[in-house]
Amino acid sequence: MPSIENFQLLIAHLQDVVYSVDVETKKFSYISPAFERLFGYTADDIHAMGGRPEFLQAVIQGGKFIEQDKILEELKQGKLVERFRHVAWWRCKDGTLKCIEDHWVAVHENGQLIATDGVLRDITEQKRLEEEQARLIAELQAALAKIKTLRGLIPICASCKKIRDDGGYWQQVEAYLSTHADLAFTHGLCPECRPRYFPADFTPEPAL
Repeated sequence: MPSIENFQLLIAHLQDVVYSVDVETKKFSYISPAFERLFGYTADDIHAMGGRPEFLQAVIQGGKFIEQDKILEELKQGKLVERFRHVAWWRCKDGTLKCIEDHWVAVHENGQLIATDGVLRDITEQKRLEEEQARLIAELQAALAKIKTLRGLIPICASCKKIRDDGGYWQQVEAYLSTHADLAFTHGLCPECRPRYFPADFTPEPAL
């Protein structure tokens, strides 16, 4: 079987952070070396800041603090499931923010809750990609919502063919349709209209 030393070596080289929080003190009792690599805080820094996980939480984008005391108390009372997943933004020592996925389980000894052991994973890039995807989808939906369609009756002049808009102004049919539909116009003259504008170019067909 693998020795404790082998497990410690494995944990020391993990990219994810392995930790344990003591239920009585509500402080970290163990943090793997990846913690400093991920957040920049040393063990001394954590001790100086009280040793509790909450100091890393960054409440942004409508988020809220994880109330560790409340969670641990409800765990003791059996009100919560003993496996927990939480995603939140955590603040690093240099002030940058990282999106962290926190998985932990309740640890019991002789029927008593003694600790919560967990793993912290940096999912910042995944979160950024998800947010970018959501933004692009929202923009696409907004663009689709703005696709212009014409419905109902159109008030058009029987003589000049101008169209009356919602403001009561009369517009050329091209201007109206360009505004209210996804249309663009090219202009030319049909065979019936061309002689009126270019009579010199028109040669009537000989009578039979």
